[in-house]
Amino acid sequence: METSYGVKLHTSAKVDGRTVPWSLYYVGRGKDGEVKTNTKPFNAAFMTEGLANLLVAKLNSTGHHAEVCELLCDENSTIHDNMVGLGEEAQPPDPPPTSLAELSHAIEKCLQDHLSPLEVLTFAIKIVLCC
Repeated sequence: METSYGVKLHTSAKVDGRTVPWSLYYVGRGKDGEVKTNTKPFNAAFMTEGLANLLVAKLNSTGHHAEVCELLCDENSTIHDNMVGLGEEAQPPDPPPTSLAELSHAIEKCLQDHLSPLEVLTFAIKIVLCC
């Protein structure tokens, strides 16, 4: 077992007319952009301590009450080290081709993805003008 870090979100729920504190573990972002959580620590997103601190700061700035926590994981677990892996930030775009061979490959990929000839030409012109 290895030690990694996660984020615990504190909230509360009404049970029989009284407020009960509740803690949930951060799992990631859903397709709708909402924070996904789970009550079981083994379902939490494992991450580095630095990333957990960044995520806590981000979540607390949006009204959540979050804190860093230690989590145990096995050697096969993915330990995230950036916001992209958690779904908190978008994947950066691929860098533009820097050679004719790369441009040719990119154009072939566009055609395989069933882009129209006009879309492919627009793509190629944009690449050539930006480089």
